[in-house]
Amino acid sequence: MLEKELQSRTPMGVIGILQETGSLPMQYHPHKLSGKFEGLWECHIKSDWLLIWQQNDTELVLIMTDTGTHTDLF
Repeated sequence: MLEKELQSRTPMGVIGILQETGSLPMQYHPHKLSGKFEGLWECHIKSDWLLIWQQNDTELVLIMTDTGTHTDLF
């Protein structure tokens, strides 16, 4: 169980969850962004490691846009 949890706390692990389910568990704090980032989603891979993506639910398309710390991205 611990190994699976550690694997899911990587960008590819999070992307895999999104590909399989179309959403993320609340432990990743997924949320829509606003302002100049409107239309994008953000989640926390780890406490200060973020992933930003665009998601089209009708066509099952994920576009990964960036990853990094809060300082790197905002």
